[in-house]
Amino acid sequence: MENIRVGKKDASDEEVLRAAKLANCDEFIKELPNGYDTVIGENGGELSGGERQRISIARAFLKEAPIILLDEATASLDVENETKVQSALSRFIKDKTVMVIAHRMRTVAGANKVVVLSDGCVDLKRTEFLLKW
Repeated sequence: MENIRVGKKDASDEEVLRAAKLANCDEFIKELPNGYDTVIGENGGELSGGERQRISIARAFLKEAPIILLDEATASLDVENETKVQSALSRFIKDKTVMVIAHRMRTVAGANKVVVLSDGCVDLKRTEFLLKW
C-alpha cells in the first residue's frame, strides 16, 4: 500500500486500491503473504520485473500527471507481463501527452507520431516509412 502511495503521499486507501486495479496489480498483490501490507524488499526485490513495472504504473496513475515519459517500459518483460503492462498503459495514457522510448515496434504501434533515431540523429527514411505504416 505504502509503496504505491509514493505517487501521492496523501492518497486514501481507496485511491491506492483503484490505482492498483487500473495498473493490473490487484491480482498479484492479493496473492502476496500479507496482501497490500506485504513488505516487498528494497527496490521491490521480492517482486518480478513485470510486477515492479505495474507497481510503478500504479504510482503514476495515483499521481495523475498530464505528461508521461516511458523509457523502455516493456523491454525486459516476458510476453505475459508485457501484455499486462501494455493493457495498464493503454488505460493510463488516455488524455495525456506521452513520449515513449522503445526498441520494440509493438510498444509504439498505436502512436500518433514516431521518430526513429539512428546514431543520435533522426533517421528520416525510417521515420517516413513508419509514418506510412
